[in-house]
Amino acid sequence: MNKINIPVFVLILISLSLIQSIVFSVQKTWNGSVSTSWEVSNNWTPTGVPTNADIVYIPRDPVNNRFPVISSGTFEVNKLTVWDGGSLTMTGGQLSVVSGTDFFLDDGAPGGIFNISGGTLILRDCIIQLGAVFTQTGGTVNISRDWLNNGSYNASGGTIRFTSNASSAAKFDYGLNQFYNLIIDPGVDP
Repeated sequence: MNKINIPVFVLILISLSLIQSIVFSVQKTWNGSVSTSWEVSNNWTPTGVPTNADIVYIPRDPVNNRFPVISSGTFEVNKLTVWDGGSLTMTGGQLSVVSGTDFFLDDGAPGGIFNISGGTLILRDCIIQLGAVFTQTGGTVNISRDWLNNGSYNASGGTIRFTSNASSAAKFDYGLNQFYNLIIDPGVDP
């Protein structure tokens, strides 16, 4: 009977997973050609609402200055970058950003802008670059790893939660961070 070499088998599975994420990732860029609704397929280039395999960009210059708004529904993307001068707003629903350095507010004057007044944002990493602005008046942001703020974080409501599945490599660094409501799960060491 043949025995499976477990370390080799695990290495093969990891390699296939990485290849799949590289091969099947699609870049989706917001164009806002129809409305501000995240869930409208024609607001994206190429056409189609982003999925958990997609790398998403919110640019500074969508059609008629219509930036995306998530007001309801549940969405997953692989990575999300709000470019300098771009903006994303959450008033409800749920957005999960599922990979690596995944939620990135670009630097600039102004930098990337994110506003959350409702809903739930689930992240591994949150990176707020110089000039970028993250404003929270409500909603919940769950972070399982890095919080790097070199820009501006403004909170007058809502909850930031550092979840218990954070790795030992998690970083909590930079900037002024005055949270409105902060939850740190047991075992997290920010």
